[in-house]
Amino acid sequence: MAAPTLISPANNAVNQLTNLTFDWSDVTGAAEYEYQYSNNSNFTAAITGTVTASQASITGLDNATTYFWRVRSKNGSNISPFSEVFSFTTLTPLAAPTLISPANNAVNQTTNLTFDWADVTGAAEYEYQYSTNSNFTAAITGTVTASQASITGLDNATTYFWRVRSKNGSNISPFSEVFSFTTLTPLSAPTLISPANNAVNQTTNLIFDWSDVTGAAEYEYQYSNNSNFTAAITGTVAASQASITGLDNATTYFWRVRSKNGNTISEYSSVFSFTTDSNIGVNPAIAAQISIWPVPATEVINIKTEENQAFNYLMYDAAGKVVAKGNAQNSVSIKVADLAAGVYQLRLQTANNVVVRKISVIR
Repeated sequence: MAAPTLISPANNAVNQLTNLTFDWSDVTGAAEYEYQYSNNSNFTAAITGTVTASQASITGLDNATTYFWRVRSKNGSNISPFSEVFSFTTLTPLAAPTLISPANNAVNQTTNLTFDWADVTGAAEYEYQYSTNSNFTAAITGTVTASQASITGLDNATTYFWRVRSKNGSNISPFSEVFSFTTLTPLSAPTLISPANNAVNQTTNLIFDWSDVTGAAEYEYQYSNNSNFTAAITGTVAASQASITGLDNATTYFWRVRSKNGNTISEYSSVFSFTTDSNIGVNPAIAAQISIWPVPATEVINIKTEENQAFNYLMYDAAGKVVAKGNAQNSVSIKVADLAAGVYQLRLQTANNVVVRKISVIR
Protein backbone atom coordinates (compact mmCIF):
# COMPACT_ATOMS: atom_id res chain seq x y z
CA MET A 1 0.00 0.00 0.00
CA ALA A 2 1.09 3.55 -0.66
CA ALA A 3 2.17 5.74 2.24
CA PRO A 4 -0.12 8.73 2.92
CA THR A 5 0.91 12.26 1.97
CA LEU A 6 0.82 14.57 5.00
CA ILE A 7 -1.15 17.82 4.60
CA SER A 8 -1.62 19.62 7.91
CA PRO A 9 0.00 20.89 10.07
CA ALA A 10 2.42 21.79 7.29
CA ASN A 11 6.03 20.83 7.74
CA ASN A 12 7.87 23.27 10.06
CA ALA A 13 4.61 25.06 10.92
CA VAL A 14 4.82 27.33 13.99
CA ASN A 15 2.37 28.81 16.50
CA GLN A 16 0.15 25.76 16.33
CA LEU A 17 -2.61 25.23 18.85
CA THR A 18 -2.26 22.62 21.55
CA ASN A 19 -5.48 21.05 20.25
CA LEU A 20 -5.32 20.50 16.49
CA THR A 21 -6.09 18.08 13.66
CA PHE A 22 -3.66 15.89 11.73
CA ASP A 23 -4.74 15.72 8.11
CA TRP A 24 -3.35 13.57 5.27
CA SER A 25 -4.36 12.31 1.84
CA ASP A 26 -6.63 9.33 1.34
CA VAL A 27 -4.87 6.14 0.20
CA THR A 28 -6.68 3.80 -2.19
CA GLY A 29 -7.38 0.45 -0.52
CA ALA A 30 -6.64 1.67 3.01
CA ALA A 31 -9.06 0.47 5.65
CA GLU A 32 -7.44 2.49 8.43
CA TYR A 33 -4.48 4.68 9.24
CA GLU A 34 -1.99 4.58 12.06
CA TYR A 35 -0.52 7.93 13.16
CA GLN A 36 2.34 8.67 15.52
CA TYR A 37 3.68 11.83 17.11
CA SER A 38 6.52 12.51 19.48
CA ASN A 39 8.65 15.37 20.76
CA ASN A 40 11.69 13.75 19.11
CA SER A 41 12.39 12.70 15.54
CA ASN A 42 13.28 9.14 16.64
CA PHE A 43 9.70 8.75 17.85
CA THR A 44 10.90 7.50 21.20
CA ALA A 45 7.88 7.07 23.49
CA ALA A 46 5.67 8.14 20.60
CA ILE A 47 1.93 8.41 21.02
CA THR A 48 0.14 6.19 18.50
CA GLY A 49 -3.45 6.02 17.37
CA THR A 50 -5.55 4.39 14.64
CA VAL A 51 -8.44 5.95 12.72
CA THR A 52 -10.50 4.98 9.70
CA ALA A 53 -10.64 8.47 8.24
CA SER A 54 -7.70 10.46 6.92
CA GLN A 55 -7.78 12.84 9.89
CA ALA A 56 -7.11 12.60 13.61
CA SER A 57 -7.97 15.04 16.42
CA ILE A 58 -5.01 15.64 18.72
CA THR A 59 -5.45 17.29 22.13
CA GLY A 60 -3.39 18.21 25.17
CA LEU A 61 -0.12 19.11 23.44
CA ASP A 62 2.40 21.17 25.38
CA ASN A 63 2.95 24.82 24.55
CA ALA A 64 6.21 25.99 22.99
CA THR A 65 7.14 22.44 21.96
CA THR A 66 8.30 20.96 18.64
CA TYR A 67 6.51 17.77 17.63
CA PHE A 68 7.21 15.22 14.87
CA TRP A 69 4.42 13.24 13.24
CA ARG A 70 3.89 10.55 10.59
CA VAL A 71 1.15 8.25 9.29
CA ARG A 72 0.92 4.85 7.53
CA SER A 73 -2.02 3.14 5.81
CA LYS A 74 -3.28 -0.31 6.69
CA ASN A 75 -5.64 -2.99 5.48
CA GLY A 76 -5.33 -6.09 7.55
CA SER A 77 -1.75 -7.29 7.21
CA ASN A 78 -1.16 -5.02 4.23
CA ILE A 79 0.71 -2.10 5.86
CA SER A 80 2.45 0.72 4.00
CA PRO A 81 5.72 2.34 5.00
CA PHE A 82 5.37 5.44 7.19
CA SER A 83 4.90 8.74 5.42
CA GLU A 84 7.49 11.46 5.33
CA VAL A 85 8.02 12.96 8.81
CA PHE A 86 6.62 16.48 9.36
CA SER A 87 7.38 18.70 12.32
CA PHE A 88 5.50 21.61 13.87
CA THR A 89 5.92 23.84 16.92
CA THR A 90 3.11 24.77 19.27
CA LEU A 91 2.58 28.36 20.21
CA THR A 92 4.28 30.12 23.08
CA PRO A 93 1.62 31.32 25.53
CA LEU A 94 1.12 35.06 25.59
CA ALA A 95 1.92 36.83 28.84
CA ALA A 96 -0.80 38.73 30.66
CA PRO A 97 -0.34 42.51 30.35
CA THR A 98 0.95 44.61 33.23
CA LEU A 99 -1.47 47.43 34.03
CA ILE A 100 -0.06 50.95 34.31
CA SER A 101 -2.75 53.62 34.49
CA PRO A 102 -5.02 54.44 36.21
CA ALA A 103 -2.89 53.15 39.07
CA ASN A 104 -4.47 50.66 41.43
CA ASN A 105 -6.76 52.38 43.95
CA ALA A 106 -6.39 55.73 42.18
CA VAL A 107 -8.95 58.36 43.21
CA ASN A 108 -10.42 61.54 41.71
CA GLN A 109 -10.17 60.15 38.19
CA THR A 110 -11.97 61.94 35.38
CA THR A 111 -14.98 60.33 33.74
CA ASN A 112 -13.12 60.31 30.41
CA LEU A 113 -9.72 58.67 30.77
CA THR A 114 -7.21 56.29 29.17
CA PHE A 115 -6.43 52.73 30.20
CA ASP A 116 -2.71 52.09 29.71
CA TRP A 117 -0.74 48.84 30.06
CA ALA A 118 2.62 47.38 29.04
CA ASP A 119 3.13 45.92 25.56
CA VAL A 120 3.19 42.10 25.39
CA THR A 121 5.58 40.39 22.97
CA GLY A 122 3.65 38.47 20.32
CA ALA A 123 0.30 40.11 21.05
CA ALA A 124 -1.71 41.17 18.01
CA GLU A 125 -4.48 42.78 20.06
CA TYR A 126 -5.72 43.30 23.59
CA GLU A 127 -9.10 42.75 25.18
CA TYR A 128 -9.96 45.04 28.09
CA GLN A 129 -12.85 44.84 30.52
CA TYR A 130 -14.20 47.20 33.15
CA SER A 131 -17.08 46.97 35.56
CA THR A 132 -18.46 48.49 38.74
CA ASN A 133 -17.89 45.17 40.52
CA SER A 134 -14.85 42.97 40.94
CA ASN A 135 -16.68 39.94 39.53
CA PHE A 136 -16.99 41.78 36.20
CA THR A 137 -20.70 41.11 36.04
CA ALA A 138 -22.14 42.97 33.03
CA ALA A 139 -18.64 44.18 32.22
CA ILE A 140 -18.01 46.47 29.29
CA THR A 141 -15.50 44.86 26.91
CA GLY A 142 -13.44 46.25 24.06
CA THR A 143 -10.59 45.17 21.79
CA VAL A 144 -7.72 47.38 20.62
CA THR A 145 -4.46 46.77 18.76
CA ALA A 146 -2.46 49.28 20.83
CA SER A 147 -1.67 48.98 24.52
CA GLN A 148 -4.07 51.81 25.39
CA ALA A 149 -7.83 52.33 25.30
CA SER A 150 -9.83 55.56 25.56
CA ILE A 151 -12.73 55.21 28.00
CA THR A 152 -15.54 57.76 28.08
CA GLY A 153 -18.83 58.33 29.86
CA LEU A 154 -17.97 56.89 33.26
CA ASP A 155 -20.16 57.83 36.22
CA ASN A 156 -18.96 60.30 38.84
CA ALA A 157 -18.17 59.15 42.37
CA THR A 158 -18.01 55.49 41.30
CA THR A 159 -15.42 52.75 41.85
CA TYR A 160 -14.49 50.76 38.73
CA PHE A 161 -12.48 47.56 38.27
CA TRP A 162 -10.50 46.87 35.08
CA ARG A 163 -8.29 44.18 33.54
CA VAL A 164 -6.72 43.30 30.19
CA ARG A 165 -5.57 40.18 28.35
CA SER A 166 -3.42 39.82 25.25
CA LYS A 167 -4.46 37.89 22.14
CA ASN A 168 -3.04 36.60 18.89
CA GLY A 169 -5.65 34.57 17.08
CA SER A 170 -6.58 31.71 19.37
CA ASN A 171 -3.52 32.36 21.54
CA ILE A 172 -5.08 34.18 24.49
CA SER A 173 -3.31 35.05 27.71
CA PRO A 174 -4.86 34.95 31.16
CA PHE A 175 -6.33 38.25 32.34
CA SER A 176 -4.00 40.68 34.03
CA GLU A 177 -4.18 41.59 37.68
CA VAL A 178 -7.34 43.55 38.49
CA PHE A 179 -6.90 47.27 39.24
CA SER A 180 -9.54 49.58 40.69
CA PHE A 181 -10.02 53.34 40.59
CA THR A 182 -12.63 55.81 41.76
CA THR A 183 -13.96 58.66 39.67
CA LEU A 184 -14.17 62.14 41.08
CA THR A 185 -17.08 63.61 43.00
CA PRO A 186 -18.50 66.64 41.16
CA LEU A 187 -17.87 70.02 42.74
CA SER A 188 -20.80 72.27 43.57
CA ALA A 189 -21.10 75.68 41.98
CA PRO A 190 -20.40 78.57 44.40
CA THR A 191 -23.19 80.76 45.75
CA LEU A 192 -22.55 84.42 45.04
CA ILE A 193 -22.77 86.81 48.01
CA SER A 194 -21.46 90.27 47.19
CA PRO A 195 -22.00 92.53 45.32
CA ALA A 196 -25.61 91.45 45.69
CA ASN A 197 -27.58 90.81 42.53
CA ASN A 198 -28.76 94.08 40.93
CA ALA A 199 -26.72 96.13 43.41
CA VAL A 200 -26.30 99.76 42.41
CA ASN A 201 -23.89 102.58 43.21
CA GLN A 202 -21.00 100.15 43.61
CA THR A 203 -17.48 101.50 43.79
CA THR A 204 -15.08 100.90 40.90
CA ASN A 205 -12.75 98.98 43.24
CA LEU A 206 -14.63 96.27 45.10
CA ILE A 207 -14.58 92.69 46.38
CA PHE A 208 -16.30 89.73 44.77
CA ASP A 209 -17.40 87.40 47.57
CA TRP A 210 -18.96 83.93 47.33
CA SER A 211 -19.50 80.84 49.46
CA ASP A 212 -16.80 78.26 50.09
CA VAL A 213 -17.26 74.97 48.21
CA THR A 214 -16.24 71.69 49.85
CA GLY A 215 -13.39 70.08 47.92
CA ALA A 216 -12.53 73.16 45.88
CA ALA A 217 -8.83 73.97 45.55
CA GLU A 218 -9.41 77.21 43.65
CA TYR A 219 -12.08 79.34 42.04
CA GLU A 220 -12.32 80.89 38.61
CA TYR A 221 -14.28 84.14 38.37
CA GLN A 222 -15.42 86.06 35.31
CA TYR A 223 -16.92 89.48 34.82
CA SER A 224 -18.03 91.38 31.77
CA ASN A 225 -20.14 94.33 30.73
CA ASN A 226 -22.49 91.95 28.92
CA SER A 227 -24.44 88.89 30.06
CA ASN A 228 -22.93 86.72 27.33
CA PHE A 229 -19.51 87.25 28.92
CA THR A 230 -18.02 88.27 25.59
CA ALA A 231 -14.42 89.40 26.13
CA ALA A 232 -14.85 88.59 29.83
CA ILE A 233 -12.07 89.23 32.30
CA THR A 234 -11.14 85.98 34.06
CA GLY A 235 -9.08 85.29 37.15
CA THR A 236 -8.30 82.41 39.49
CA VAL A 237 -7.95 82.63 43.28
CA ALA A 238 -7.53 80.13 46.08
CA ALA A 239 -9.86 81.95 48.49
CA SER A 240 -13.57 82.60 48.04
CA GLN A 241 -13.00 86.31 47.40
CA ALA A 242 -11.37 88.36 44.66
CA SER A 243 -10.32 92.01 44.62
CA ILE A 244 -11.56 93.77 41.49
CA THR A 245 -10.16 97.15 40.51
CA GLY A 246 -10.42 99.65 37.68
CA LEU A 247 -14.07 99.21 36.81
CA ASP A 248 -15.78 101.89 34.77
CA ASN A 249 -18.22 104.28 36.36
CA ALA A 250 -21.92 104.17 35.53
CA THR A 251 -21.56 100.68 34.05
CA THR A 252 -23.51 97.47 34.61
CA TYR A 253 -21.33 94.40 35.08
CA PHE A 254 -22.19 90.71 35.14
CA TRP A 255 -20.15 88.21 37.16
CA ARG A 256 -20.04 84.50 37.93
CA VAL A 257 -17.73 81.97 39.60
CA ARG A 258 -16.98 78.24 39.34
CA SER A 259 -15.01 75.94 41.65
CA LYS A 260 -12.09 73.77 40.56
CA ASN A 261 -9.86 71.00 41.85
CA GLY A 262 -7.47 69.76 39.18
CA ASN A 263 -9.59 68.33 36.38
CA THR A 264 -12.74 68.59 38.48
CA ILE A 265 -14.61 71.75 37.50
CA SER A 266 -18.08 72.74 38.64
CA GLU A 267 -20.76 74.45 36.64
CA TYR A 268 -20.73 78.23 36.80
CA SER A 269 -22.73 79.86 39.55
CA SER A 270 -25.82 81.88 38.80
CA VAL A 271 -25.01 85.22 37.19
CA PHE A 272 -25.23 88.37 39.32
CA SER A 273 -25.17 91.92 38.02
CA PHE A 274 -24.28 95.23 39.62
CA THR A 275 -23.94 98.82 38.49
CA THR A 276 -21.09 101.11 39.44
CA ASP A 277 -21.72 104.63 40.69
CA SER A 278 -22.02 107.56 38.33
CA ASN A 279 -18.96 109.39 39.71
CA ILE A 280 -20.86 112.63 40.36
CA GLY A 281 -18.29 115.12 41.57
CA VAL A 282 -18.09 115.94 45.26
CA ASN A 283 -18.92 119.56 45.98
CA PRO A 284 -16.75 120.58 48.97
CA ALA A 285 -19.34 123.12 50.05
CA ILE A 286 -22.04 120.42 50.14
CA ALA A 287 -19.72 118.04 51.97
CA ALA A 288 -19.15 120.65 54.65
CA GLN A 289 -22.91 120.84 55.22
CA ILE A 290 -23.12 117.17 56.27
CA SER A 291 -22.38 116.18 59.86
CA ILE A 292 -21.43 112.59 60.83
CA TRP A 293 -20.93 111.61 64.49
CA PRO A 294 -19.68 110.07 66.72
CA VAL A 295 -16.38 109.08 65.13
CA PRO A 296 -15.29 106.45 66.04
CA ALA A 297 -18.68 104.89 66.69
CA THR A 298 -19.80 102.10 68.99
CA GLU A 299 -23.61 101.95 68.91
CA VAL A 300 -24.93 104.27 66.17
CA ILE A 301 -23.71 106.65 63.50
CA ASN A 302 -25.71 109.86 63.16
CA ILE A 303 -25.96 111.74 59.88
CA LYS A 304 -27.50 115.20 59.50
CA THR A 305 -27.53 117.77 56.71
CA GLU A 306 -27.62 121.50 57.47
CA GLU A 307 -30.32 121.97 54.88
CA ASN A 308 -33.41 119.82 54.56
CA GLN A 309 -31.87 117.56 51.90
CA ALA A 310 -32.95 114.06 50.88
CA PHE A 311 -30.12 111.57 50.50
CA ASN A 312 -29.36 107.88 49.96
CA TYR A 313 -26.78 106.15 52.08
CA LEU A 314 -24.74 102.94 51.66
CA MET A 315 -22.28 101.56 54.18
CA TYR A 316 -19.71 98.93 53.10
CA ASP A 317 -17.31 96.79 55.09
CA ALA A 318 -13.70 96.20 54.05
CA ALA A 319 -14.77 93.33 51.77
CA GLY A 320 -17.20 95.56 49.88
CA LYS A 321 -20.28 94.01 51.48
CA VAL A 322 -23.18 96.38 52.08
CA VAL A 323 -23.94 96.41 55.84
CA ALA A 324 -26.47 99.27 55.84
CA LYS A 325 -28.45 101.21 53.28
CA GLY A 326 -31.49 103.40 53.03
CA ASN A 327 -33.01 106.79 52.27
CA ALA A 328 -33.35 109.74 54.61
CA GLN A 329 -34.64 113.28 54.73
CA ASN A 330 -32.27 115.62 56.56
CA SER A 331 -31.08 113.07 59.17
CA VAL A 332 -30.77 109.40 60.08
CA SER A 333 -29.19 107.19 62.75
CA ILE A 334 -27.51 103.96 61.55
CA LYS A 335 -27.20 101.15 64.09
CA VAL A 336 -23.66 99.70 64.20
CA ALA A 337 -23.79 97.90 67.55
CA ASP A 338 -23.87 94.51 65.82
CA LEU A 339 -21.01 95.25 63.40
CA ALA A 340 -17.49 93.97 63.90
CA ALA A 341 -14.82 96.49 64.82
CA GLY A 342 -13.12 97.92 61.77
CA VAL A 343 -13.10 100.61 59.14
CA TYR A 344 -16.22 101.03 57.01
CA GLN A 345 -16.99 103.23 54.03
CA LEU A 346 -20.06 105.45 54.19
CA ARG A 347 -21.37 106.77 50.88
CA LEU A 348 -23.99 109.54 50.82
CA GLN A 349 -25.64 110.72 47.62
CA THR A 350 -27.84 113.76 47.28
CA ALA A 351 -29.56 114.83 44.09
CA ASN A 352 -26.35 116.20 42.61
CA ASN A 353 -23.47 115.22 44.85
CA VAL A 354 -21.73 112.28 46.45
CA VAL A 355 -19.90 112.33 49.78
CA VAL A 356 -17.73 109.37 50.85
CA ARG A 357 -16.37 109.08 54.40
CA LYS A 358 -14.41 106.41 56.24
CA ILE A 359 -16.04 105.46 59.53
CA SER A 360 -14.34 103.55 62.36
CA VAL A 361 -16.36 101.20 64.54
CA ILE A 362 -14.75 100.22 67.82
CA ARG A 363 -15.56 97.79 70.61
